[in-house]
Amino acid sequence: MAYEELVPRRGAHTRSASVSVAWRKARTGGNLLVITLGAEVCEQINLKQGMTVRVERETTLNRMRLYAFKENGWKPAWKSSKARATWCASLLLPLPDVVLAQPKPAQAVRFEYIEGGLEVRLPPWVAPAGFIKVPAAA
Repeated sequence: MAYEELVPRRGAHTRSASVSVAWRKARTGGNLLVITLGAEVCEQINLKQGMTVRVERETTLNRMRLYAFKENGWKPAWKSSKARATWCASLLLPLPDVVLAQPKPAQAVRFEYIEGGLEVRLPPWVAPAGFIKVPAAA
């Protein structure tokens, strides 16, 4: 009889200066894109607890821009890291045009700071259903 180790399913560890993206099943049904911002990233875009985030999505390039606002935006969930005495923020965003049957574990993604915010490069699986990316002209 052979035994197989069952390893907990873990996503990307959110370091202080990182951004990760995951796909989760919502408790109410449907799916959510989860974007987690490390403490340093939150500090760089001036996002503090009690603030909201304005989200802009660009489907052709498969990117999102995030801007910290005092109100009228998406309210992030905050989680503390006792080991580091820091906080990270997670945005839970419904994307009805993305059709994925299975959850995707968190993975670190590329990002860059832009004037007043942050631009996140999303993984290919975040593209809307039926979306065909047109290759760049040579």
